Amino acid sequence: MQPRQFGVAHILGELMYLRRQYREAHRWMVKALPMQPRDPAAHTNLGPVLGATGRHEDALQCYDQAVGLRPDFVEAWINRGGALRELRRLEDALQSYERALALRPDAPWAQLNRGIVLLDLQRTQEAQAALDALTQAHPNYAQAWHQRGNALAALGRLEEAKTSYDRAVKLSPNYADVWVDVALLYKTQGRAQDALECLDRALILNPELPEAYVNRGNLLRHLHRWKEALENYDRAVSLAPMQPAARFNRVPLLLAMGQKRQALDDLDFVIQKQPELAEAYVMRAGLLTEAGLYLEALDDFHRAVEIKGDAGSNLWLPEILYLKASVADWRQWDRDVSRLILSGVEFSGVSSIFPLLALVDDPALHQVVCARVIAKVLPGIADLGPIAVRPPRERIRVGYFSADFHQHATMVLMAELFELHDRERFEWYAFSFGPQTGDALQKRAQAAFDRFIEVRDMSSLDIARLARELEIDIAVDLKGFTQDARTAIFACRAAPIQVNYLGYPGTMAAEYYDYIVADHVVIPDASRRYYSEKVVRLPRCYQANGRYRHVAEGVFSRAECGLSDEGVVYCCFNAAYKITPGVFATWMRILQAVPGSVVWLYEDNRWAPDNLRKEAVRLGVDPQRLVFAPKMPHAEHLARFSLADLFLDTFPCNAHTTASDALWAGVPLLACMGQSFAARVAASLLTAVEMPELIVHTPEAYEALAIALGREPARLAELRQRLVAQRETAPWWDTPRFARHLESAYEQMVQRWWGDMEPEHIDVAS
Repeated sequence: MQPRQFGVAHILGELMYLRRQYREAHRWMVKALPMQPRDPAAHTNLGPVLGATGRHEDALQCYDQAVGLRPDFVEAWINRGGALRELRRLEDALQSYERALALRPDAPWAQLNRGIVLLDLQRTQEAQAALDALTQAHPNYAQAWHQRGNALAALGRLEEAKTSYDRAVKLSPNYADVWVDVALLYKTQGRAQDALECLDRALILNPELPEAYVNRGNLLRHLHRWKEALENYDRAVSLAPMQPAARFNRVPLLLAMGQKRQALDDLDFVIQKQPELAEAYVMRAGLLTEAGLYLEALDDFHRAVEIKGDAGSNLWLPEILYLKASVADWRQWDRDVSRLILSGVEFSGVSSIFPLLALVDDPALHQVVCARVIAKVLPGIADLGPIAVRPPRERIRVGYFSADFHQHATMVLMAELFELHDRERFEWYAFSFGPQTGDALQKRAQAAFDRFIEVRDMSSLDIARLARELEIDIAVDLKGFTQDARTAIFACRAAPIQVNYLGYPGTMAAEYYDYIVADHVVIPDASRRYYSEKVVRLPRCYQANGRYRHVAEGVFSRAECGLSDEGVVYCCFNAAYKITPGVFATWMRILQAVPGSVVWLYEDNRWAPDNLRKEAVRLGVDPQRLVFAPKMPHAEHLARFSLADLFLDTFPCNAHTTASDALWAGVPLLACMGQSFAARVAASLLTAVEMPELIVHTPEAYEALAIALGREPARLAELRQRLVAQRETAPWWDTPRFARHLESAYEQMVQRWWGDMEPEHIDVAS
């Protein structure tokens, strides 16, 4: 009836806001504003509507308009402080609240928010003093007692904090928010059930309180109740879609459950809303690394370091070095690696352990670092209690745990082993927490086991509980500290015997791993002290290997692969991160000493080739003598492998499955053996194929032998012929016998457990 009536339109907007109908609220307020453009209240009341939809910059402009029209508008200054706090401009927010207090010193809402932002700024003593004064001036102000409790809790004065929270509840029995912080206090005290009850009470009082759902999700995640935790995070996001807390906290669950696209979307959102949160950049960097977006991942790590300063530089150095190695960016390399060797780095978590293997050949350092990280982030989880010794039974139950039961290097090595395992003496279980791809190797794995169990969406505790219910005797971890690992399953003690095998070439340094599978080359007697597990040594080679590989039909020519018809082709198809500056310099000297030779490298990203070519030029080598092999399906990759004359392995981190591929393709492999497990794998394989003459112990000997072989084509051809001939007779190719050796190891482990004996080193007889 009166479409130009400002008051009605504006009040309709306010009502819609109170009903959380923000789009309608915005429509009515924007309609009202041109009717009274110089009314400061019209601008001030539009601000919360914009803030509710995450438009805090626009809200700030509204408040600026309001105080511009009316500089003494206290409510506008207070709301302006709230918008600035949402934008994490905390010092500016503090100034806005203090401006409000200068205008009205007794304004309790301004005093309260000043105390809250002081807490945000970690000026906790000042916050407590301000909130003490507020509660004295306004003893019936429940929110003031609540925030005073938060200040006292931040100071570690938990009993006083609880008293302050109780006062808030007494003053306002229906005040839901305070129960969220009481729950946090109980969680700090280890009272998880009490904390859950507090959050439930908060949600009875206010079923639409996002913070309660976020904290309930955090608590349920801590209790390994993943499905419920995710439901709570999702509910919080639906209630407050523009708030980052729920999205950030659900990311670890999404990652563990393989939902990486959603996790990346959440992290993008969190970083947009909270750009000072270093941990969000670090988590996103991990996802970008997995996707091969190394420079983007480096940018995220550098941003995190900027936020954290020197502490961040130390904390994430291993990951940063790994990424730089992946693109062959070796600036300040020696200095940074020296920092690692001198242990001047506080390792951030398990993600920083694997890069150490590729950077430093020091098993003692590996053990110290792993033990320190495990004690900090993955100690044993005792929720399920101890496992009682069971009486012997006819068949031993072995469970393999992995994310890699699909087209993956682990399955390339182990598919035939799974198929050959003895079914009369054993029952075989697969616990798969990786993707469901439906590829040929996954189908082989699914057919090979007595039970193939998809556990991707289960918490680690629930997976361990399931393994116990199935009475698994031996749990074999095929991941270790590698991508998509679920080490927490083993921290929960999934089985009475837990084994570290194949995926991670080093010690797990955790008391809940009983054994590591090795051989006499990768872990000789003198090195056993560097492994927290008891060492089980197989008689020939620790690495499983299938006798057959699917090779593409047809034959590649050298020309098709960018190689000349003449000259020695040295090759290394290892991932770029394994190539160190020292190894590359050695390769360049080899090329200079062998005219017409080239080195054929695997192109696993688009940045490394350019950097390696530039380094070749710096070392006086024509960059055209570096040839890069693009990615292609594994069967085709194997078909082109045979064009190489000699595989030059990297050190300190050797080729693993790639070395197996080279030897299977009949390409001799030159290895420089180091001290750590990862630096001795190639030597183990060469010993198993009875070609120990290709094992050297120093970089100088490696260089000399590579040059000598490059200058003697007949000698290289003889090595190749021997390797191909020995594929029928060498121990490494005897997969059925390997299966019996590994099963013998499993039997000896179980016999010790049945006999109530502690784990001990085992050397399996040939």
